[in-house]
Amino acid sequence: MKSTNDRLIRAARELLRWDQERLAAEAGVGSATVKRFESGISVDDASVAKMTAALERNGVVFIPRFSIGGLDIVEGLALKASAKPERPRRRASAKAPTAEPTDPA
Repeated sequence: MKSTNDRLIRAARELLRWDQERLAAEAGVGSATVKRFESGISVDDASVAKMTAALERNGVVFIPRFSIGGLDIVEGLALKASAKPERPRRRASAKAPTAEPTDPA
């Protein structure tokens, strides 16, 4: 079973619309480290701290688990209003290109 940390890191990355390679570059860790961590495989605490810090620098807020009025609130994420998630990439059109008419001269 995945830990909350790897789920939150992946969700934060997706909130910013980053791929794993972008998170690795921003955090200064290898892309294999990000892939292993998001797959539920343990990585060193320093790498997790770097990934978390990179996401926080880019506007992600990690909300810790807390209790209020007898309710147990699970951890979650928020995105600062100043954050600038990547724009979704446009997908290539599925239409085949139209050929220009040829002049039978």
